[in-house]
Amino acid sequence: MEYPTQHSEDEILKRIKTDLILNNDNSVLKNTTKVQFRLVFIRREGDSLKEEIKFQSQPQVILDEIVS
Repeated sequence: MEYPTQHSEDEILKRIKTDLILNNDNSVLKNTTKVQFRLVFIRREGDSLKEEIKFQSQPQVILDEIVS
C-alpha cells in the first residue's frame, strides 16, 4: 500500500478486535498484550509462490474487555 491511512489501519484493527471479542478465545488472549496485522500479497511466479509484505500496522494494546 503506497498511501495507507490511519483510518484504514484503525478500521482493520477494530474488526480484528471485534472478532477476538466475539470468539472470546481466552486461551490465546490470556497473555497477549498487543495486536498487530500485516497485509501479505502472494503471487505465483512459475512453479513457486512469492510473498511480499505490503503493509504492517503499528502494535496496538488490546483492551482489557477483550481478555476479561
